[in-house]
Amino acid sequence: MHLGPGQRTIFSPALQPSSLPLLIYPGLTSCSILMAAGLSPSSASASVHFAELGTTALSGVAHHRFGNVDMNVAGTLAPAGAVGAFIGATLLSSLSTEIARPLASSLLLLLGLFVFGRFALASEAEGSKRRGRPCARLLASLGLIGGFVDATGGGGWGPVTTPALLANGRLSPSKVIGAVSAAEFVVTAAASAGFASSLGGERRCEFEP
Repeated sequence: MHLGPGQRTIFSPALQPSSLPLLIYPGLTSCSILMAAGLSPSSASASVHFAELGTTALSGVAHHRFGNVDMNVAGTLAPAGAVGAFIGATLLSSLSTEIARPLASSLLLLLGLFVFGRFALASEAEGSKRRGRPCARLLASLGLIGGFVDATGGGGWGPVTTPALLANGRLSPSKVIGAVSAAEFVVTAAASAGFASSLGGERRCEFEP
């Protein structure tokens, strides 16, 4: 099967294991490369989110089968993240390329620096080991912000939500990863719907076959 440049860019990071969201963020990787290749921020983010519909669904199912998903946590993160993602996708689609490109590039740079600093300076003991679940207000806030950043930056759901939940210390790492991965499908679907409704017939392929 022959893949064009844009397809290879999206397909390759999709193979990266969903069990390692602390180390690898496929959405950020793909969107950065697509924008560097010449796509507009809205087209790059839309392409990444459409491609991730399948991978996020499979990731969520896999984590659920292994018992890593706290449905109460994922159920609070997902709707808030969906709202933020839809708003972010609609906003990014409404901006002109001249305005959207520097904004999206700056956001990707900040997220990259955040991820680098987060793991360069992280200690092995993350947060205090507290009992119970994170409060609904924290989860809803994280979901809203994470979804918005994910849609406008082409990635960011993992970098925003995962470190914050780990630092909260109420969930084990496996439960954090499982909840974030399960909720991500809903966030990705909402962002895709936002791009589809906003870009509509104006969106066209920016890579030649």
